[in-house]
Amino acid sequence: MFYDIFERLCQENGITPSQVRNDLNISQSTMASWKSRGLTPSAKTLNEMAGYFDVSIGDLLGEPQLALYEDDDSEIQKSVQVPKKYSIRIDTSKTVDLAPIFKRADNGTLTDEDRKILEEQRKKLPEAMERFAATWKKIDDILSREDTDNAET
Repeated sequence: MFYDIFERLCQENGITPSQVRNDLNISQSTMASWKSRGLTPSAKTLNEMAGYFDVSIGDLLGEPQLALYEDDDSEIQKSVQVPKKYSIRIDTSKTVDLAPIFKRADNGTLTDEDRKILEEQRKKLPEAMERFAATWKKIDDILSREDTDNAET
């Protein structure tokens, strides 16, 4: 799974796995274990690769991405920065910018349409939060495993 994502990122960026291996100082045997044994890199390597490809660790691991959909045709992609290396992408072509609605609510000028949008978004948030929590747990598990590995050496 991981290696397939890694190969796709290499292709999308016009580089070879060997270039990444050399640039990030990854041994050939380590990279071979990702492919042949289906292993996942250490948290440190995942962090470096996320920065290298400018993606989140969740993207590297194939974690589901959070999405909040709206029924219009706006084409927006937003990211919640956790910082960039750990960003959880809210990746959708139909996203609602809630900031103006929040501002109108603070000013006491909320419209009926604003209320409708907020109700729709409130219905969608529990699923999005579950997926966010699953991604957060995966990151925490990886980092905890890395901390344990480092403590043993």
